[in-house]
Amino acid sequence: MAYHILTTLFAPLYFYIIGNVIYKSDKNKFTHIIEKCIDGCIIISLVAVMLNFVISLNQSNTSIIFILFLAIFLIKKENYVNFKLRNLSFLLFLGLIISLFLLGSKVYTPDAQLYHLPFIRIINEEKIIIGLSNLHSRFGHISILQYLSAVSNNHFFGVQGINISIATFSVLIIAFFFYRIF
Repeated sequence: MAYHILTTLFAPLYFYIIGNVIYKSDKNKFTHIIEKCIDGCIIISLVAVMLNFVISLNQSNTSIIFILFLAIFLIKKENYVNFKLRNLSFLLFLGLIISLFLLGSKVYTPDAQLYHLPFIRIINEEKIIIGLSNLHSRFGHISILQYLSAVSNNHFFGVQGINISIATFSVLIIAFFFYRIF
């Protein structure tokens, strides 16, 4: 349980690091932090789609992707010089909300076992299979969020990364709209 809470606390920081590599802003408002996290989710999903054409997204490959983004973040000093303790506390607060979000949800719904989880397993085990929808039509419709789940299944998050990434993206979207409205 402690490992699960620790990974959910780290998830927003992970997506913030990825978004901060691409999205540059000197503003430290909460909406900009959330935008960087959402951009990080989108960027890592697109990278996963492109890489899945040539390699499978197994735990070793996704861990390498994780380490590469972390190394790029640490090499660029301007990324973490402007990072304040207030930002870290806000990201940890988002991680706490994600933990509560996951505790109150039913993780494996019938739809997940029929479609989402088998397709994420295929993404993790094989590179993109041309004609996969000929085997069954449920594999003909994919979502970028399934690639986000597949790339989050690494050695750091473990299998829980499949659920943590979707919960993180959901909480980030809710927080973004909440701050935009209020």
